[in-house]
Amino acid sequence: HHTDLGHGKVPQLSSRCNQRRRLELFAAMEVIEPSYNLAVGATVLGTAFGVYDLRTPRPTIHSIPGLIFGLLLLYQTSLHRFVIDDSSFSLMSKQHLFASGENNLVSDSSRRWEFNHFANYDFFPSREFPILVYVKETQTPSHKWNDGPGKAANSDEALARGARPGAVHFFPAFGDVAQMEAAFHQHKCQKLFHNKI
Repeated sequence: HHTDLGHGKVPQLSSRCNQRRRLELFAAMEVIEPSYNLAVGATVLGTAFGVYDLRTPRPTIHSIPGLIFGLLLLYQTSLHRFVIDDSSFSLMSKQHLFASGENNLVSDSSRRWEFNHFANYDFFPSREFPILVYVKETQTPSHKWNDGPGKAANSDEALARGARPGAVHFFPAFGDVAQMEAAFHQHKCQKLFHNKI
């Protein structure tokens, strides 16, 4: 954070420290390679199931939702990147990430999670056929942990099975999950045991 001394100038020391930290972060960043498998698969399957009526080989309106969903995934994959740095996992805008290199390291703090707050992670339905990336973390304020899927994941039943409390996030698997899992493993993140959530 910059300090205003009343003259609209930033102290040189603060500027140098910030620049050094930004360079360190940029050097430590690992951008997960994008994967279009999910988007292409959703487009092809969604369209194929509705393209032909079983009785007449004509396009039907049922193909439209599948096509729209697949195209939406293609669009989102082109816009975003998962990013790993020396202490955190982020979902960043590709535009912000690559616009001007280390001088434009912008990440919405609400989409950046420190590894030391990870409860667990996984890929659903499986690592071999990933559709969703699952992350549970305790960085989010605890009053939000039961929002959305967190209600089931933090239920008394789930906690009795050994689940760790935290906020739950699901992301489309539009990144290379093998690369992602290797980074999670390197940072000693715990994988989900499927009798827990």
